[in-house]
Amino acid sequence: MDSEEPRLQAIHNAGWVFPLSVWDTLDTYQKSFAVSELSGQRTLSYYKCRLEAIKFSGKSRVLDAACGIGQWSVALASLNESVEGIDLSDIRINVAQKLALAHSANCTFSIGRLEELPYGNDSFDAVFLLRCLHVHEYGTNFAGICTSSEAWRKDVSQCQLMGMVCSSLSGQGLTENELSACT
Repeated sequence: MDSEEPRLQAIHNAGWVFPLSVWDTLDTYQKSFAVSELSGQRTLSYYKCRLEAIKFSGKSRVLDAACGIGQWSVALASLNESVEGIDLSDIRINVAQKLALAHSANCTFSIGRLEELPYGNDSFDAVFLLRCLHVHEYGTNFAGICTSSEAWRKDVSQCQLMGMVCSSLSGQGLTENELSACT
């Protein structure tokens, strides 16, 4: 039995379908990341509960910007019609594709940069953006995100990414206590 097997088993124990063929392609860091995002309390129900808590459901087409390995995309697809995920990492996009397929989630994925989104104006009615701000320069203008979703364009057009996120969340964020029901 391979020394990584218990970590993959932890993912399976959390209810995720994660193919061994994908697991075997990951390096040690990517395996550790997958385990941190897909084991223990981080079940599909956990992610769905957090999305429901912020009323992120009932949308037609959602962009999961910086989707990583796709766990949020799969959860988003269970609450919305379709999800398009985009990420810089071809390795993570491969995992996201296989995870979505294994969970029969209505998701498509592409490799790309948030600064250069390959979508036209009004392509999405919602944008999900989580934990990617730390990898970008604060001065970078993400006009592509503003124009890919009418809701974002109305709320935050002509602003930098940090301003976009702050503007769209001010007064509407949830505290960790409010989200604790999902644990």
